Amino acid sequence: VAESAIQDLISKKPAFILGAYGEACSLVASDYIKKAKIPAITISTTNPLITANNDYYFRTSFSDSSQGAALASFAIEKLKAEKIAIIRTTDDDAANAVYKSFTGKVDTLKKNDNAIVDTEEITLNQLDYTDCLKNIIKSKATVVFMPVSINTAGKIFEKATELKMFNVIFVGTKDWHEDEFITVSKKYSGIKAVLASDFSNNVAISEPSANATAFLKAYQTKYGEDAVPATETALAFDAYMLAIKSIEEAGSTNGTAVRDKLALIK
Repeated sequence: VAESAIQDLISKKPAFILGAYGEACSLVASDYIKKAKIPAITISTTNPLITANNDYYFRTSFSDSSQGAALASFAIEKLKAEKIAIIRTTDDDAANAVYKSFTGKVDTLKKNDNAIVDTEEITLNQLDYTDCLKNIIKSKATVVFMPVSINTAGKIFEKATELKMFNVIFVGTKDWHEDEFITVSKKYSGIKAVLASDFSNNVAISEPSANATAFLKAYQTKYGEDAVPATETALAFDAYMLAIKSIEEAGSTNGTAVRDKLALIK
């Protein structure tokens, strides 16, 4: 279906393509976009392969690798972590990409000071995390990086609560930025957890950009003052504004000209 959809879009000769939101669909679209030389922006995907080796495909979300590096910087610089433990799922490509960039950045920031004191590998459907968490307690880690699903995080938080791991901060990826995670957090209120996100309506920005202000005002005008836009909605707005800006600056709808202007936007 994705293959048919991208071919149909290209046949209409658009100046720009926005989407998709899904990893698999965007991967399918990538080669077609490259051959057609039509600039495109994938909205919320993090797989680096989608835009790799494709000068015409861009993203508004961060990639798995940049997310891992950012979380490592946060753990070292903001959380002041001296000892970090990691829980990662085996045979998960996305988790491995985040894991590699996280550990690489930690090594750079700590100058190979052995800040990562324990790495626990778990399976996708693992039921018991007792040994895993007891090993982390022994390591005396104060931060635990967990590129795992919300469902897995919930099971780990349950066991961590039993073991009274209330002095540890669990760090998660953008996969945790869902309403489901709020429910999990309330259930295990003694657990400290932080996560990455492309967008949050609750983050205080000292000097919000004109675009951010315009976006939130327009969204709340349409959907109500208490309406909170989803991350994907904010990213889609970014993608649209980037498309418009690059077309305006190119003064043309020629694919290569628009692509070249888009590539210059910081």
